[in-house]
Amino acid sequence: RTPSRQADYQAASAVNTGVTQVRAARRLLEDFTDFQSQASSESLDPAQASQPTPTELAKKAATEGSGPSGAVSTQPLIYETDVIELIKTNRAKYQSPSYQTELLAAIKEGRYVKQT
Repeated sequence: RTPSRQADYQAASAVNTGVTQVRAARRLLEDFTDFQSQASSESLDPAQASQPTPTELAKKAATEGSGPSGAVSTQPLIYETDVIELIKTNRAKYQSPSYQTELLAAIKEGRYVKQT
């Protein structure tokens, strides 16, 4: 600490309130904010800031977006022959909302395999 800062600290922490105390406290706060901004600008090394991290390099190298396009689904394929057989044998299961939802999702995702 410099002598002027010590004097400001003693004046700011004095029991008496007054203009001198307010001025000393303001000077201490201004010095602190200046010190913080200076310390944060010094902590950024220009050599380190210019080198991207491996994660940033991977993001730049990515050619596709984050969507599911082109990704292989982990859910099972639904074959057209199985659907036809289900309609014949168990129409209630085929008409159930959960099966219809799964069937539509499979068609949208390309997991529905048509008979050729």
